[in-house]
Amino acid sequence: EGGTDAETLALQLDVQWVNDQLVETTMSLLSDAQWEQVNSEFGITVWRKYLSEDMEIAGKAIGKASKFACVRASAVIDAPLDQVYDLFTDNSRVHEYNEYCKDVVDLEWLDAVTKVTHSLTGRPWSRDFVTRVHYREIDENTRLVVNRAEEHPRAALQKGYTRMEMPLGANLMRRLESDPSKTEFTLITHVNPGGVANTHFGSILTNRLSTDSPRQFLEKLGDAAVRSRTGRGAKKKGGG
Repeated sequence: EGGTDAETLALQLDVQWVNDQLVETTMSLLSDAQWEQVNSEFGITVWRKYLSEDMEIAGKAIGKASKFACVRASAVIDAPLDQVYDLFTDNSRVHEYNEYCKDVVDLEWLDAVTKVTHSLTGRPWSRDFVTRVHYREIDENTRLVVNRAEEHPRAALQKGYTRMEMPLGANLMRRLESDPSKTEFTLITHVNPGGVANTHFGSILTNRLSTDSPRQFLEKLGDAAVRSRTGRGAKKKGGG
């Protein structure tokens, strides 16, 4: 059993193995037909599905997060692939499309295309999360950013904050075949917010909110990408 634990730890420390597993799980989920469509309006379609408690993502079981919906959403962004992708490599612009991020700090680069970040979120319930961020070029027309929760010695839990867990997050960007000046964007997010969300009522409320948040995310991401495309620059922090 000790050998198994040692092997498990070794795999978790293998940056490339974890990254490959996260990418593989993302592509597998995206090709899975078993998604329930929640809504489709204003060019944004949202789906959800529940993952099994014993399902493993990169060697870690979903566990208690299984009661929270895994959400998928897609839209076409009116900006080219490279400009949309650049928004995910620039921490100073995260607040433009992710209203839950008050602050994002890079803690460590694990390799040339993988880092660990610490983010603070103001609402809905003062959370923080420590996240692996891996950038992957699938082909010349496709970019992928995958995330999952991590632990890091430089990310101590702060007073007044509850740590969120993220079994998986992914943002897939494809150059739109019919119009290369636009980007087909698909996200997957599966989060356990912790705290009151772990109660029965909290999980019901969270699952309702979880399908609305990606829609807002895609709307704001589209606005930020258009600002890049039109040369209007970044929206100032705290500007709404």
